[in-house]
Amino acid sequence: MTDVEQIRQALARYWQYLDDRREREWVELFDDNDIFLQYQSTVARSRHDLDVIAGALKNYAGGKHVSSNEIIDVDGEDASAHSDVMFLAPAADGTVNIAFYGRCDDTLRRTGSVWRFTSRVIRFQGGYHA
Repeated sequence: MTDVEQIRQALARYWQYLDDRREREWVELFDDNDIFLQYQSTVARSRHDLDVIAGALKNYAGGKHVSSNEIIDVDGEDASAHSDVMFLAPAADGTVNIAFYGRCDDTLRRTGSVWRFTSRVIRFQGGYHA
């Protein structure tokens, strides 16, 4: 598998693990030492911060994140990725609404044979997070 394919899988795993409440696996997507995650006013700079976020996932209503339009650039052991995301939220009547959408700007580092996030900034552009 190429570096770009491995990074694309890391991007997909981020949202699937979040949606499935797979807390430990979600935290493991991040580098051990170099961590920065920001969305809205939430900022995480350590494994402890990520553990707090992961522990709170059970408090959120279900839904599905959908990401697309990945642009990935690899430079040796480092990479940048930019992608779009939207969140599909089920309504009480059985319909599904696009609750919000935005852009993810990421940096990743290869650790051994695994690509891990060192930075993820999510900028909401529409919906209830905007």
